[in-house]
Amino acid sequence: MHQISLRIALAMIPALVMVLTLFSAATAAREGEVIELEMQRDADAVAASVAALVDPEDLTEARERLSALGQSLAHLTIELAPVAPPAVDSRVEVVSSASLAPDGSGPFVVVREPLAERDAFVRRALITDALGVLAATLMAAAFAVAVGRVLVQGRVLQLVDRLRAVGDGNYDAEPLALGEDEIGELGREVDQMTQQLRRARDHAAEELAARRRAQLQLRRADRLASVGRTVAVFAHEIGTPLAVIAGRAQRLERPPHSEKTRADAGVIREQADRITGFIRRLLDFARHDDSLEFTAIPLGTALQGAYQLAVQRARAANVTVLLDDRAPSATVDGDNHALVQVFTNLIHNAVDASPEGSTVRLVAQEVVDCHQLNLDSAHLHVTVEDEGPGISEALRDRVFDPFFTTKPADEGTGLGLSIVSEIVHDHGGRVTLGAEEASGCRIVVHLPISGSPLA
Repeated sequence: MHQISLRIALAMIPALVMVLTLFSAATAAREGEVIELEMQRDADAVAASVAALVDPEDLTEARERLSALGQSLAHLTIELAPVAPPAVDSRVEVVSSASLAPDGSGPFVVVREPLAERDAFVRRALITDALGVLAATLMAAAFAVAVGRVLVQGRVLQLVDRLRAVGDGNYDAEPLALGEDEIGELGREVDQMTQQLRRARDHAAEELAARRRAQLQLRRADRLASVGRTVAVFAHEIGTPLAVIAGRAQRLERPPHSEKTRADAGVIREQADRITGFIRRLLDFARHDDSLEFTAIPLGTALQGAYQLAVQRARAANVTVLLDDRAPSATVDGDNHALVQVFTNLIHNAVDASPEGSTVRLVAQEVVDCHQLNLDSAHLHVTVEDEGPGISEALRDRVFDPFFTTKPADEGTGLGLSIVSEIVHDHGGRVTLGAEEASGCRIVVHLPISGSPLA
C-alpha cells in the first residue's frame, strides 16, 4: 500500500548520503587545514618571541630558558639548533624557526608542534558528521515518505478507486480534484474517459433496446402474417357454410312454420351473423390496409363520425361521451373510414369499461414537439379517457396484442386495439397507453399533421 512513498524515499537516500558525506569530508578537511594554518602561525609567533628574548652570546643560559619554556608549554617542543631545520612532513608536525642573530645566521630557535590534536579533532568532526548524516538521512526518508503519501500516494489511490468504480459500472462519481500538476492532468483524463465510457454504455443500451424492439416487431410481423394466412383460409372454408346456414335460417323464420320453429331459426341466424361479423373483423385485421385511400382530411371530421356512431351505444350503457368541440383544424393524411373505425373502437372500449353514470372524454390537441415518439415535429394527440377500473401494470404490455382482451370470452375478440394500432401505424403515427392511475384508462393516438391548418 505504501510502495510509492518507500520507493521515493529509497531513491532519495543514496544521493542524500553521498552529498552529505562529501560535504562532511570537505568540511572536515577544510577545518583541518585551518587548524594547521593557525598552528603554524602560533609556532612562528612563539619562535620569533623566544628568539627576541634569548641572548645569542650566552647559549648555555639560552638553552636553560628554552628548556624551562618548553616545560611550561607542554604541547610545544622548543630547542636551540645551529642551523635552520630542514622541511618535514606536514602531516606529522608543524615546525617553525627564528634566528638569534640579526643577520639571520645561526643559531636558531626551533619550535615543533605535533598534529595529533588536529587529527583527533578531524576524527571527532567526521564521527559527528557521520551521525548527522545518519540522522539527516532518516529525517529526509521520513519526510519523503510523508510527502509521497500526500502528493503522490493519496492521489494515486483516488485514481485507483475511480478506475475500480468504472470497472464495476459506476460512471456517476464526482469529478476528481487532484490539482494542476501531471497527476491532476491524469485525473482529468480519467474523468473524460469515464464520461466517454458512460456515453458509450448508454448508446450501447439504446442500440440494444432498439434491436430488441426490432426483433419484437419482426416476430410480431411474422405472427400477424401467420394470422393473416390463417384468417384467409378460415374465411374461405367457413364463409360458404355460414351463408348456407344463414339462408336456411331465414327461410325457417317465414310462415307457415310454427312460432317456436321461427324463434329457433332466428337464434340460428343471429349466431351465424355473429360468426360472420367475427370473420369480417378477422379479415379487417389481416388486410385492413389493402383498401386505404389517403387524402388530407380534418381530424375533427373523423372524430365527429366516430362520435355519431358510438353515442347510441353509450346511451344504452348509461355512459356520457364528451367530445371536445375545440378540436384542432389541422389536417392529416389518412383514410377517413379507417380513422373513424379507430376512434369508434376506442370509444366502444371506453364505454364498455365504464360504470353506469360515468363519462368518456375525447380530447384532441396539436403538439409541436414529439421527438421521443419518432414522429414529425408537428402532430396531433387524440386522447380517449374513461373512468373504468383501468389496466394493471402486468397487462399494459399486452393490450395491443392480437386476441388479447380483458372482457369475458363471449363479449370480446381481442382484435379491436390490435386493429387500431395497425391502422394508426399505417398512418405514420403511434398509439400509446397513458400512465397508470388510480382508476380509469387513457389511450392516446398520435397522428402527424399534413398540410396547413384550415381557415
